[in-house]
Amino acid sequence: MPAYVIAKIHVTDAEIFERYKLLSSAAVDAHGCRFLIRGGHFEAVEGIWPPERMTVIEFPSWESAMSYVSSDEYGRARTVRRDAASVDMIVVHGVGSCSCSRSS
Repeated sequence: MPAYVIAKIHVTDAEIFERYKLLSSAAVDAHGCRFLIRGGHFEAVEGIWPPERMTVIEFPSWESAMSYVSSDEYGRARTVRRDAASVDMIVVHGVGSCSCSRSS
């Protein structure tokens, strides 16, 4: 069963955030997962959605998602991001099968 990392992001330093994006992309590649949503335009159609950016990353399993968020690769990205953005992040179980390239 797939799992997803979902993050709402408030960028405070765009230049440093670009470095974070490079490092987080490398971490995603290293873990065989893929971005489904990464920033981009959105419009709230119900309720209040305060983030200026949203990211959704698909993983083949809960274990692989948890491995990503605790990995050294993502840890390096997180260290850079601390000076560039505030982030709220969750890991959630999906349904069905994953279209990711690697399984855990």
